[in-house]
Amino acid sequence: MIARPTLLLMLLLSGCQTEVENRDTPSTGESVYQLIVSDLTQKESPDARFVGTEVWVAPQFNEGDSLFYSWGDDIDVDDDLIQSLKQASKETVEFPAAEQFGPNARVTDIESFHDLHYYGENNKPIAAKCLVQFWRPGYSDDGKRAVVRFYYGPSPHGAAGTYVLRYADGEWRIVASTISYYA
Repeated sequence: MIARPTLLLMLLLSGCQTEVENRDTPSTGESVYQLIVSDLTQKESPDARFVGTEVWVAPQFNEGDSLFYSWGDDIDVDDDLIQSLKQASKETVEFPAAEQFGPNARVTDIESFHDLHYYGENNKPIAAKCLVQFWRPGYSDDGKRAVVRFYYGPSPHGAAGTYVLRYADGEWRIVASTISYYA
């Protein structure tokens, strides 16, 4: 027979349900973009006229296949992530809210990535660190790996960035990254 205090405690506890947060998989609110933008702010600007600290982010995804641009031999992207990029370029998803890019980003229209004269007329300084326009990211089936690509500027002939990320211990981490410039 169970004593009354124990029975009372069991009844009270049976009504208590606590939800333990599962940090094994990323939640939908966690952003790979903020991590990338933060990393880009640590890099040297490719043009001395770009004197700002913010990364300017175009407010829409690039259209088309991000695999058109190579990342060379700088990083290794496995076949699963490459397939996920192909699939992502066919999908229609909303562009993330500006908050997803973090405090180091400014989501704004960008005139051109290829012609420095749009931004450098009369050699005036530009209040940006760099310019990016993201393609839709590709994720592994388990959601714990991602590959993110973007146009990168300024660059007179074009450039593309590639970041490979892994989700572990409750956060996204950069595994590899490269900016590929085109001659």
